[in-house]
This record gives sequence, structure tokens and C-alpha cells, in this order.
Amino acid sequence: MNLKSLVVMLVLPGLFCAGVTWARTNGASGNKGMTGRYCADCHTMHNSQNGNPNFNGKGVQGGLLLNTCIGCHTGDNTGSTDADTRTPMVLHLSPASPPALPYNATGTESSHDTLAGGDFGWVAGSGQDLKGHGLIGVTTTGTMSCVGTTANPNLGCHGDWSRATEAAAMSRTHHAVDELSPPSTDPRFKSGDTLPRSYRSLNGIAGYEDPDYERSVVKGTTNHNQYKGDAANVADPKTIDSFCLKCHSSASFHTSTGGAFGVSGHVSNYDMGTPPPSGPPYVYGTQGLTPLGTYNVATPLGSVDVSSPKSAVTLSSPVGDAIVVCVSCHRAHGSPYDNSLRWNYYDFPAGVNGYDACGDCHGI
Repeated sequence: MNLKSLVVMLVLPGLFCAGVTWARTNGASGNKGMTGRYCADCHTMHNSQNGNPNFNGKGVQGGLLLNTCIGCHTGDNTGSTDADTRTPMVLHLSPASPPALPYNATGTESSHDTLAGGDFGWVAGSGQDLKGHGLIGVTTTGTMSCVGTTANPNLGCHGDWSRATEAAAMSRTHHAVDELSPPSTDPRFKSGDTLPRSYRSLNGIAGYEDPDYERSVVKGTTNHNQYKGDAANVADPKTIDSFCLKCHSSASFHTSTGGAFGVSGHVSNYDMGTPPPSGPPYVYGTQGLTPLGTYNVATPLGSVDVSSPKSAVTLSSPVGDAIVVCVSCHRAHGSPYDNSLRWNYYDFPAGVNGYDACGDCHGI
């Protein structure tokens, strides 16, 4: 054995072991299900055992992964049917109808089991896409994937759409060492400068990620996501609305996207610090909350500054912290209500699931 071979034999195992430690310790500071993770929790070394591909029965995946995106994120968020409470679950297999769990009435009550993006379970249960985004393999009419690639641009939300495979498109997004957005040392702030530094792996989008994905939220506190909005710069490519508009044209119900009131459109990317052109003033935060402007997680607002979450917003002037965004009213994945709405405003005030969603902002 020569000296070179000896060095390789001694050094490589050390690097491999260091890699395992790196992934676990750096993952502990991250925010994408990596807390206390080992590499083997997500990856297999050879993708085969005893001549059989991927011995866990999930099929062969890119990146030596053990499962698909939706395969890893199917279950509930209480630990009662899925022991891994570190992973955000976005597909309940048999979600009950509100006001029962997992949603209750608004998905923000103290006992809810729905995360900020909502749940694909209601889309699957309804058999069509009216309740949210339809995923291939989840609904019979589904045309979308979790991740966008060159093969399906604009038909998947997460990842780098310029990559050929889903594994490549999501590369490094679950490794916390890549997620910090300097000069900030807070791993929950996402600048949008790179994919790993993008809000919820939405490439180029800025925001602040709640550490438990809004599994537990409290009105009037900073315990929530903070969404990027900018009513003064409607072309800002880092806002959450700019991402939604990649697929959802503003020339529909939201004809007034961009801050101007239209004839038949509800505004989006609009700062409620700007007085309405007519009618009573905005009253955001008054439903069971005091004072005026208290942040309401049932109807979240965006802000220009997303370096930290807000506990209150300004309604007296357009300072950029009370911005109506797409996700103020809609869940990204799905909800029990038509059009993936956060609440059933059709049922207000008499119905058992009624919630005065309009009254969250409007003095009516």
C-alpha cells in the first residue's frame, strides 16, 4: 500500500463523519424540517439493497432521496398519526369538514392542525381543484407538481424552475448552512437572493418564516409568517404577489392588483394605510382585538420590511406594513372553502362556520 492510498483511507471516513455532523448541527438552526436530522433520514447511500432498488418501497428517487416531496409531507401535525413532528405536513389523508379538526373555522384557532399554506387534503377529498391547487396523483384532474422544472415550468411552485429534475430544482433547500441571508444572522429571515435563502423555497421571494409553519399562532403577537409586499413598487419581484401572478392573471376578479381600485376588482398589494376612496375607514384588527391595527393571523398582511414579524400595523399612513396580499385571503395549498379561501365568508353571520372576514378590514 502506498502513502497516497493510506491518506485516502484515513481522510475520507473522517470527512464523511464530519459531513454527518455538519448536516445535523447546522440543520438544528434551520427552519425547513431539519431539526436534529441525520443525512440518512432523507437519503440512502446506494439506492438499493440485496439487488432491489430503494429498499423502503417508495421507488427510485433523484438525489438518492428516500421519498417524494408529497410522500415526506403527508400526515398530520400533531404526532398522533405521524411520529415525525419536525416535518411540515400539507396533505391530510381524510380531513374532516369545519368546524372540526384539522381546520376549525379559520385555521388559526388554538386547536387547529393546519399550517400556514393550508392542506391539499380538501382538494383530494373534493375530487377537483376548486378547493386549492391540484397536484398530480392527489386529484384526478391535478396538473401541478410540488416543484417546478424545465419540463413543467409554471406548473410547480417550489424550487429552481430552470433545473431538469425535481431533486436538482430543490438542491440545498433543506440544508440550513445555505439558508442564512447575510448580514442577518436570523435563519428565519429570507432575502430571496438565492433559492436556499428564499421564503419557503419559492425562488427569489423574500419573507420571514415562522419556525413552526404557523402550527401555533397567536393574534397580536409576532408568532406568524411575515409576507413580502410593496404597494409603492408593484413590480418588485421579491413580493409574494409577484410570485402568484406568474400563473394567476390579474385580469380576473382581481382587476385592481397593484393598488388602484377598479370597477369590479378587489385590491391586492394595496397598503391599507392609504385611506379608501369612499366609505368607512379601514378597521383592521378590531375583531376581538385591541387596539386598532393589532395583527390578525386570520387575515394576515404583508410588509415591505420582512426582517422580523409584526405584532401591529399602521393604518394612519402608508408606511408599508399593512399591505393586502394574495395570501391575506387565500391559502397557497388548499382549504376546506371554495377558491382556497381562509374562511367561509359566504356563511357569515348565521352559519356554524361563519366568520366575518370582510369585517377584518372593513368597517361595515
